[in-house]
Amino acid sequence: MNRKELVEKVKALGLPMGTYVVFGSGPLAAAGIRETEDVDLFVSDRLYTYMRENGWHETVGINGDHILKHGDYEVSRSWKFGTYHPHFSDLYAAADIVDGVPFVNLHEVRAWKLQSSRPKDRRDIELIDRYMAKKGWA
Repeated sequence: MNRKELVEKVKALGLPMGTYVVFGSGPLAAAGIRETEDVDLFVSDRLYTYMRENGWHETVGINGDHILKHGDYEVSRSWKFGTYHPHFSDLYAAADIVDGVPFVNLHEVRAWKLQSSRPKDRRDIELIDRYMAKKGWA
């Protein structure tokens, strides 16, 4: 999904500002770098509990933390990979607001993808680096 589709999908949830940020490949879609397949949200503990109590399916993610799933959405209240352990409040404070939706900034996405280091993450790092160089952010 592209930026417009992603923003619409996130807004459709009606989540209160300050309780979530879009993570995963969503920030790349928001920047127009590449499309995304799903919607990854990093949420506050309170929102996580609310969603779990209101029908979202809880499972264990690849890093061993509990996540919620519902259709194309994956929701986490932690984002730990290797030595990368950001706090929700820090990511939200530094988020890029795109069309009224908070997205984790690309510097943080790059830091996470560096720690995760899956083949798709290494490709995304190259895309992010090219994007940042083009914007003069490198």
